[in-house]
Amino acid sequence: MCPQLVVRAFIEADSDEAPMLIFSRNEIIWRSIRAEVKEFVLEGCIILEWEQEHPSWYNDRLPNKLPEDMLTGRVLKDLEKRNKEKRARDRSKATTKHLRGGLITAAMASVFEDDDEDGDEGDEGK
Repeated sequence: MCPQLVVRAFIEADSDEAPMLIFSRNEIIWRSIRAEVKEFVLEGCIILEWEQEHPSWYNDRLPNKLPEDMLTGRVLKDLEKRNKEKRARDRSKATTKHLRGGLITAAMASVFEDDDEDGDEGDEGK
């Protein structure tokens, strides 16, 4: 989409969803209206409203796409907390996956050891 259409879509938007689509584009494209975009986002802490209302087009990744200077201190703190929690969950999942993989490997090794022991006994009896 050409820069003029992106800018026009933001300016002529009649809902909150349309202006937020601008963040799916490179900021260079909408640099000419950056002040208006910032004003729109900061106006009444709109991100906090969306987080409470959860419109169908809103997802939790959206605030991470916004430049930091377009977020209030409260939203930034919330994002930092949420990102920390996500990293902790991801580390926990990775650790669990690693441990689970180790347990499976150990169980398989145990099975193969049992097979070897059974096989050795059969060879000794011959």
